[in-house]
Amino acid sequence: EYVYNLSTLIEVFLFPLKESQHVLTVNYIYAEVEVIQAFSKLLLADLGPRIKDWSVRQCLGDVILSVTEYMKVYTQFVKDYSLFIEQLVIAKKDSGFRDVLRKCESNTARTKNLPFESFLILPVQRIPRYELL
Repeated sequence: EYVYNLSTLIEVFLFPLKESQHVLTVNYIYAEVEVIQAFSKLLLADLGPRIKDWSVRQCLGDVILSVTEYMKVYTQFVKDYSLFIEQLVIAKKDSGFRDVLRKCESNTARTKNLPFESFLILPVQRIPRYELL
């Protein structure tokens, strides 16, 4: 579900906002989320078979270690997140931007009536879950 929700963030929100070229610059967040999505797909593909054939002797550490380089993008995303949210508040004052965002959010089949910010925070919320592994 996390990878699907990242796809929703990219396809339903970030790509249309990037294409609209309104007051909010999403290029750097867009690039970071794409890397996070690729990393998440890779991690899911590596963990899936191990979880399917789980035993008391199963290990996950080597899988996590093999993708630690990708974790740096989470650090950058968290650093950029607060600034992006501040810019989003300002951008929402622009009626053209609000129209584009409303159109994105109207795709209820993908968004399940959740706002842009609910998808945008997903990578921030994911970090503690990786620590639990």
